[in-house]
Amino acid sequence: MFRSFLSSPAFRRFLGAPAPVLIYGVLALLFAWGAVHVGWQSAGCAVCGFVSLFFIGVVAGELRYFRTARHRY
Repeated sequence: MFRSFLSSPAFRRFLGAPAPVLIYGVLALLFAWGAVHVGWQSAGCAVCGFVSLFFIGVVAGELRYFRTARHRY
């Protein structure tokens, strides 16, 4: 099973361009951490939370591309 995962087209597409998923994933985690530490009553929490959700959506789109090899516009 592990060998079939390593030879799958999705994994090969990920190895071809891992930077967007890694960079946007780290940004999503940093903004989520910022939303928690800014304070729940402040406007900064909402901004950081929104930006974090945006980057999570970007990562989800990239992972969908790796799985299906089609972009959704």
